[in-house]
Amino acid sequence: MDVAKLTEIGLSKREAQAYLALLQMEEAKAGEIAKLSHEDRTNIYDSLGSLVKKGLVSYVLRGSKTYYRAAPPSKLQDYLTEKEKILHEIMPGLDKVYKSYEPKPTIETYEGREGIKTVMSDILKEGKDFVGFGATDRMYYLFPEFTERYLHEREKRKIRARQFYAEGEKVLPSKYSEFKTIPREFSGPATTLIYGNKVAIFMWFIEPPVVVLIKNKEAAKAYRRQFEFMWRIVK
Repeated sequence: MDVAKLTEIGLSKREAQAYLALLQMEEAKAGEIAKLSHEDRTNIYDSLGSLVKKGLVSYVLRGSKTYYRAAPPSKLQDYLTEKEKILHEIMPGLDKVYKSYEPKPTIETYEGREGIKTVMSDILKEGKDFVGFGATDRMYYLFPEFTERYLHEREKRKIRARQFYAEGEKVLPSKYSEFKTIPREFSGPATTLIYGNKVAIFMWFIEPPVVVLIKNKEAAKAYRRQFEFMWRIVK
């Protein structure tokens, strides 16, 4: 059973270890859970208390002893649904604060898989057609499952894209994509995507990959003009 997967949905590592250990027993005392999860007793009490607050663990008192039970795994879905509900309630206020100031030109850097997901999700959220060029198949080779989900969601939202591919690159088919091919010597290990008033530069040659996101209307216009010039002359 994967502790890492549970940490991705919001549990701490110790909470995940305690919950998984308790799932293997009908009920157990703290010391038994600590032994199975390879945790000391002091920390296990903190983890169990936190899991009780989250509704993922319950307990019963028998005399002077406390026995713990794991909630059914379906309770994890209820936990996430409740978190999503809370987020939905506070989003209008957060957006109001975020949009209360005049946007200034900014350059942001995102790193690794999660950083790439953040920027690609921003493209979907923007919801507008975009253009791009350079190493357009790298994301698929590094993150095939995420790329397929992204393309599926893009098609659902009917977001169109025009992109240049270098000769020999894998073309990622999409109902709303248009491609032109350029010689490989004019491509490189980076991808540039222009969407809305933003320019995203994916640097695949760095480990882990890095995305530089430029938020500036004039910069986006300049990159887009360059793209449109190339699009006209490439057959």
